[in-house]
Amino acid sequence: MHVGNRITGTKKPLSQQASLAQGKVYEVEVKASTGIMDPQSIINYLCGKMSESYPELKINYINVDPQTQTITIQFISIDARTLGLEPQPQRLFVATLLTWLPAILTLIGIAVVGVSIWEIIGTIPWYMWAILAAGVALIFFAPTITGLFQKRAPTYIIEK
Repeated sequence: MHVGNRITGTKKPLSQQASLAQGKVYEVEVKASTGIMDPQSIINYLCGKMSESYPELKINYINVDPQTQTITIQFISIDARTLGLEPQPQRLFVATLLTWLPAILTLIGIAVVGVSIWEIIGTIPWYMWAILAAGVALIFFAPTITGLFQKRAPTYIIEK
């Protein structure tokens, strides 16, 4: 099912960083991950959301194909000032979130490991920690302590 008249021409791939030029025709093809049951409701939803979110884009053609599970949208970028709108910069929240995602997941991983270690340590009774500390202290300081209490044999220098 389609709505509108499709403008034909040669398609050139658009780079990720390109901005939309006014008066140019753009086409987006989306492959649906789930089954398309009602093409008309999808068209109505997309037309409503596009005009609400992006009034500077004039939808020229929409095609919803249930057999190939694809949605094709063709639109023209028009000047927002001619519509009486002030151009607003698009928020790049998702792009910023994606760049920080590895750091966020690393911090979450460190927190999970820290909490796990704390829970494991918390199950050990306090007197076991005291015994462990006493054992470590004896390992390091026992030779020094026992050396204080041992009698030393007198040492002499013999001269000829």
